[in-house]
Amino acid sequence: MAIVLDVTSGGGTTFSTVTPLTWVHTSTGSDRLLLVGIQNPGSASAPAVTYNSVSMTDLVNGADSNNGYLTIFGLLNPATGANTVSVSFTGAGSYAYGGGISYTGVRQSSLPDGTASRLNVADGTTITGTITTNSANAWDAAMSLCTSSLTISAGAGQMSRLTWTGNTGVLGGDSNAALVQGANTLTSNFTGTSATSSMILVSFAPVEEARGLDLT
Repeated sequence: MAIVLDVTSGGGTTFSTVTPLTWVHTSTGSDRLLLVGIQNPGSASAPAVTYNSVSMTDLVNGADSNNGYLTIFGLLNPATGANTVSVSFTGAGSYAYGGGISYTGVRQSSLPDGTASRLNVADGTTITGTITTNSANAWDAAMSLCTSSLTISAGAGQMSRLTWTGNTGVLGGDSNAALVQGANTLTSNFTGTSATSSMILVSFAPVEEARGLDLT
């Protein structure tokens, strides 16, 4: 079974102190995976995330010296239907961005397949992250950011799924295709030169095809 995009949800909002960031995500289909990407400033701690009151796992995270934190959370077999994503922070903060992307046809074990990060890349108009996928036909997903005055967009190897422009430019995307086992890259582009930029990546494997035995 191939991996297929299900639906996306969420967007930028404002939080302060411990006020949670919430939105509704509707998961459907079988062999499901929900990924939630969060970007928050350095003045607030790393978040904790639940979906339908079930805790999600921090799969990969990283800090940018100018633009705050990126984190991708994951949950296998999330509840179907419309349910609330809730992101809690400890410490003061003026803003946060969050969004969900769900998929079907995902292997229901060994998450993540692989992770990678590229942090604090200086003075560039693009950022490219490389991740090693350990399973054939896996997909990659990524979050990347740049400085606030720039527009961020998907480049080579990446399909844009969620974008925010405000205190920082933030992009959530994926490979939108099955990848070869081994090194794969995703690129994000900026409209100008970013003082620093960062990207975090996670890969996830497809459900394995059932193999029958010919006993004749």
